[in-house]
Amino acid sequence: MKHLAILLTLSILTFTRVRAQEMVTDYQVRPGQMIEDILPTDIQYLLPVFEKTAVTLQSGDEQTGRINIHTLTQKVHMLDEKGDTMMVAGQEDIVRIQTRDCTIIPADTCWVTVITEHGGITLSSLASIELEYPDGTFTLRCIYKTEFVLTSEGRMYPCRLQSFLKLFPEKKKQIRGFAKTNYTYFNELKSVMQLFNFCAGT
Repeated sequence: MKHLAILLTLSILTFTRVRAQEMVTDYQVRPGQMIEDILPTDIQYLLPVFEKTAVTLQSGDEQTGRINIHTLTQKVHMLDEKGDTMMVAGQEDIVRIQTRDCTIIPADTCWVTVITEHGGITLSSLASIELEYPDGTFTLRCIYKTEFVLTSEGRMYPCRLQSFLKLFPEKKKQIRGFAKTNYTYFNELKSVMQLFNFCAGT
């Protein structure tokens, strides 16, 4: 991996598994340099490494491979026998990717990591990258975000009160009361999991 000079860190929030985060970092860019050579690998890909996963298709068939999700493009990549990275064909047919430690599912045009699920509704984490060129040429600004989302039937919803009310309509009054009484913070995992578990009746 090439060593790159970090010009300016606008904001870095310590990453934990219990809070959403936003990290903004500027990188110096040389003429002709590819984005893949600039961004650190642990930001480019959702998983720390390409690992053997079980991939479930819409047909119910299951395949295995060394898979990872490219965070910038939200595309599934695979490592072949030669160690080369290639995009997986037919990824629109994938309904679930099961790694050793987590479950990844499609929602809208993105891939989210499931935290917990109930009755086809999930509380999940979405990692995303936005790129900007603030000086127009030699600075690449990378905005890396993780945020909590809800999913249902392949759709993704922002993790906020209105989404809970939409996905659990039979408990609207109780949800409002619970969120108010417990001071639900929608960017904190413990807080939002308490609300999700209440909605799921667990």
